[in-house]
This record gives sequence, C-alpha cells and structure tokens, in this order.
Amino acid sequence: MTPPVAEAPEKTGGGAVGAIIGVVVGLAIAAGGYFWMMNRTNPKDQAKAIYKAVLLQDYKSAYELIELSPDDQKKYPNVDAFAADAGKVANGLGPVKDALKAAASTITVGEPTINGDKAEVPTSCSLSAFGRDIKVKGTAHMKNDLGIWKLDATADSLTGSGGRNAFRDLIGTPDMSSFAR
Repeated sequence: MTPPVAEAPEKTGGGAVGAIIGVVVGLAIAAGGYFWMMNRTNPKDQAKAIYKAVLLQDYKSAYELIELSPDDQKKYPNVDAFAADAGKVANGLGPVKDALKAAASTITVGEPTINGDKAEVPTSCSLSAFGRDIKVKGTAHMKNDLGIWKLDATADSLTGSGGRNAFRDLIGTPDMSSFAR
C-alpha cells in the first residue's frame, strides 16, 4: 500500500497580495528614511551651536555649521582657509574679542519661526564691555540643507559690507535698554 499523496493547493492570487504588501512596506520605509534624512537636526540647536562657535572664535567648528554663498565657497574651499581668514578678522577686534568669548556662556536662543527650508531663530547674549553689561539681540537665519540646519550665508558675503551679513545678524545689536540707568 502506498501512502496518500498530498495534492498541491490551488493558487488563489496570494502572490498579488504579497506584492502589494511588499510595495506598501517599501513605501513606508522610503517615507521614514526621507523624514529622517530631512530632520536630522533642528534649527534651534544648530543656531545655538553656531552662535557659540562664533563667540568662542572656534571657526573650524563654525565652518561646518554655515551654508556659504557660491563666492564664499570659492574663497573658503576648506575649513583651514575659512578659519585662517576668520581668525584675522577676530584679531582685529581687540578687547572685544575677549568679551565675545566670555559672552558665550550667556547665550540664549528662542523658538524658531520656520518657513519651508528656512528658519529665523532669535538669539541673545550678555556682553560685559565699557563697564556695563550689555544685552545683545540678533537673529540666526537658518537654512535646511538635506536635513542639516545651517547658518544661511548664501545671500550675502560673510565679511562684506552692505546688505545682510550672517555674522552681524547672528550676534545682533545692543538692546538700548541695556544702557538705561
């Protein structure tokens, strides 16, 4: 006597269901990957990081946090070129240079106003200069570059005159109420 032979089940279209599930899972993974890629940092933390790097005159760290204009990309093709030039500018600040370093411990950043891939982040710090504590208020103009928020220096020259200047806007201007007695 031979054992009974099992018959193959009839095909019911299960392959199509499996393919649909595979496509849905693939799309979910792609969407999650895109979301992760585009949101690896946030503008508030990045604004604080660039602000601190600039005040501490840590231009090598700052370089990685700045989206440069095309002209500045040519002028500063690498971190060393950028740091050398920025260091020359800082050396020309005299005693203000040390006041900026001391102000790094007083940095505050506010909540960003985000509009697409751009964000405006309020910044402030306290400087001790001329025998007074001076509150300085500015704005970090941030740009999302493939999920990494950077200081947006694409519309201006970092050291140019006229128009917007990314560093000047970041550090800000004195709050005039700081001078009231």
